[in-house]
Amino acid sequence: MDIIIHIIINNNIMEMFMLERKTTIQVTETTRDRLYKLKFRRTYDQFLNELCDMFEDHEKSGSGSTASIEL
Repeated sequence: MDIIIHIIINNNIMEMFMLERKTTIQVTETTRDRLYKLKFRRTYDQFLNELCDMFEDHEKSGSGSTASIEL
């Protein structure tokens, strides 16, 4: 569910934007550092979604071991 935020100044709606609901994921510093090196110019959310998409596509294709997925 997205949340729509209205900023009202002097009874006028000045700006409207949407906030996506976010959660946290606990990872070690080592894992965080490894992810940082891989996500080049993307947010962690974008990077992890791309990674999930690649994994799902790989599984659907039935092309063997998950170790063969290339980033």
